Amino acid sequence: MGSVRRAPRTKRWEARFRDPLGGQRTKTFDSKADAEEQQMLVSAGHFWDDLSGYAKVQSTRPQTIGYSLADSPAGLAAWMYAMFQDTCGTPGDAEGSLTWDQMLDGIMLYWLPNTAAS
Repeated sequence: MGSVRRAPRTKRWEARFRDPLGGQRTKTFDSKADAEEQQMLVSAGHFWDDLSGYAKVQSTRPQTIGYSLADSPAGLAAWMYAMFQDTCGTPGDAEGSLTWDQMLDGIMLYWLPNTAAS
């Protein structure tokens, strides 16, 4: 999927990202990256390794998940809550960044017009 690592025996950082259709992109960064930039690379690697499942599912089989999201308000709420947990400003703690009303508003924007599959 993706990874960020220091290339062996070099002073370069290498980031590899696979796109959902199977290609691979590699970007090499000079070791002059400061600590903040290196942390960003680690964070990007974490995203691609652990949190990009939504992108994979929706890019390869969008209708498969779309049917279940459009047919079940509980399924849509669970899917979106998991996404809030992973992508909000306080990872793993959606309530730390969003109120329940804000999350429900986001969910309802997809449920009421039945656009979860689009």
